[in-house]
Amino acid sequence: MNRGTVFGLLVAVQALVLAGIAGMHFWQRATAETWLVAGAPVDPRDPLRGDYMILRFSIHTPPPGEWTELRPGREVWVRMRPDEGRFLDVVEVLEQRAEKRAGELMVRARLSSGGRLVYGVENYFVPEGMGTPRFETLAGEVYATPDGSLRLRRLLLDGDPYP
Repeated sequence: MNRGTVFGLLVAVQALVLAGIAGMHFWQRATAETWLVAGAPVDPRDPLRGDYMILRFSIHTPPPGEWTELRPGREVWVRMRPDEGRFLDVVEVLEQRAEKRAGELMVRARLSSGGRLVYGVENYFVPEGMGTPRFETLAGEVYATPDGSLRLRRLLLDGDPYP
């Protein structure tokens, strides 16, 4: 094989790997069961990052329990289920992954020093040129990946998808 063929094969393999990763994420997002979480924004502006919202969802506050003895920064597993309405509530915080029951969601989180649960869905970057939106109510549509990570599918502002 000459150098051009080897180079072409290397580029093709890299392109296939990247396409596979993108396809896996697209498939997870398209096929995962979605849940709603109630939220409220904190509205900062950063000259280097542009407009974004720091999101505070109801699932960031865990219920009282034995988990309070765990040290901050530790990874925990959170069991959630929908309340009487349609939003998720935290049922319990566990040190290890447990079996997911019907109608529940089991995801990973990290305990912050303030006793809040951090999932990795706390920042939302507003599309360029749209400015920070005005609204009365905020909800997030979330889904869980097979490894237990929580992902934000979209925001609902006053019940309408944003953007």
